[in-house]
Amino acid sequence: MDDHTGSLTITNTRTTDSGIYRVEITACVEVFIVFNVTVYASLPVPVISRETSCSSSSEISSVSKCELLCSVLNVSRVTLSWYNGTSLISSTSASDSHINLSLPLELEYEENNIYSCVSHNSIRNQTKHPDLGRLCQPCSGKTNHTVLAVAAGTLGIVAAVVGVCMSRKCRKTNKEGK
Repeated sequence: MDDHTGSLTITNTRTTDSGIYRVEITACVEVFIVFNVTVYASLPVPVISRETSCSSSSEISSVSKCELLCSVLNVSRVTLSWYNGTSLISSTSASDSHINLSLPLELEYEENNIYSCVSHNSIRNQTKHPDLGRLCQPCSGKTNHTVLAVAAGTLGIVAAVVGVCMSRKCRKTNKEGK
């Protein structure tokens, strides 16, 4: 305890040090003060990942969507929130001890908004901004190849039909010319 300011500093604490403490101050008069002390574990920075991969089913069902998942691991008394700028989009909380907390967010691939995932407790905030350029790329590969194959097939059929029509016209013209 600092004799000049009266402030009490407790160091090297652990979450197991939480509890009710009684301080006795003896000066001219004896004074007892009771404190309820809560020690929080360090608050982790959220981790943001892409919730869906580029499997064949996700290519079909969510071609224009990007699903992100914000997570914090092994936390207690924490709220996890998604923000668009300063506007709260969604939130979830954990009061249990040592729980994994996750919160999904679905976006359009072409969105250019500023999103953030925030984990916070009563004393601290930790913020993470998703790298949308890296996380929200449309699935490539099969979808593009399928579109190209269908286009090439259609073009081939059209070319064959035109070729047959032209050869018939040429035969008809040759027969009429003889």
